[in-house]
Amino acid sequence: AAAGAAVAEDLNDRIAYYRAHCLLQAGEFEAAAQAADAFLAGFPDSDLRFAALYDVAWAYREMGEVERAGEAFDRVAEESPEPHVRADAMFRLAEFHYESENYEQAAALYAQISAMKGLDFLDSVYYKLGWSLQHLGRYRDACRAFLACRDEAEDGELAAGAGLRGGLMMVRLGEEDEAAEIFRAVAQNPDAAPEDSARARYELAELLRADREWQEALDIYRQLAGEDSGFEPVYQAYYGKGVCALELGAGEDARDAFTTVINRTETPTAAMAQMGLGEVEYRAGNYSRAGREFLKTYILYGYPQWKARGLLRAAQSFRAGGDEDRAQRYFQQLVELYPDSGEAETTERERMVEE
Repeated sequence: AAAGAAVAEDLNDRIAYYRAHCLLQAGEFEAAAQAADAFLAGFPDSDLRFAALYDVAWAYREMGEVERAGEAFDRVAEESPEPHVRADAMFRLAEFHYESENYEQAAALYAQISAMKGLDFLDSVYYKLGWSLQHLGRYRDACRAFLACRDEAEDGELAAGAGLRGGLMMVRLGEEDEAAEIFRAVAQNPDAAPEDSARARYELAELLRADREWQEALDIYRQLAGEDSGFEPVYQAYYGKGVCALELGAGEDARDAFTTVINRTETPTAAMAQMGLGEVEYRAGNYSRAGREFLKTYILYGYPQWKARGLLRAAQSFRAGGDEDRAQRYFQQLVELYPDSGEAETTERERMVEE
């Protein structure tokens, strides 16, 4: 009789559990949560207890009750005897903290999970750890986490994306040579997502441009400016193309690229491109025309840094063309409007030299 009662109770707890689980699978989340809670109250010692608790957490998550879902996942993480289940629950809990922008808590949980052995989702753990640390400004640690994700994933889209993020962290840390190697690897990875491959090529071109490797950088910018490159915002590639073409003496190509930027955006990059048009004319010896182009930066754009720079280069251009009266007018305007700028300091030095 006792054995029969035990079988009946065992059968009853399974029926109760699967009733709740089926409701969850059917998308009846509120009913599923109620049924799972009733199961937990009625069968506190069942070996299905943690599965039910997990279902409760997912039901609350689907209902948008983040705090109650987090509490349920927290109980699974603390009480489950199964390491894999515990790790999964901790990951879900970390995701709640991440989505709530509680990056300290998220990073702490991701770091705990990363120390566990035998997990089949460790690459995802490292990836989210990297993002959490990046949000916290811990770029060195974020870099390590992203590269650990890359190494754990070995290949595929996630490995390439994590490599890209690691390279970006290296740029922040001033490790440009190492970053360039990573960007090259991502750009050449056939498994990389198109947007990651394009971003890696752009970042590589930016590093090459900073190192005055004009031709190699220009070749990459040209690819990115193509219709099918997938790079956004594409005007940034056109700006880089313009700068490199200018440095290589291809003034017309530079003019076309800078004009394209101006036609596509009103961001600070457009002001920089307008300055580029002035430099094209200045290097061609068209000083009066250069002065007018530089003045457009001051007149048309609302970015103080570039307005001041436009006035300075306009004054320098008019001086180079022999129009000292106009040069002095814009030097004076610069000093009056932007007295604390580096351009104002340059103006004062040039005036002293002239005197």
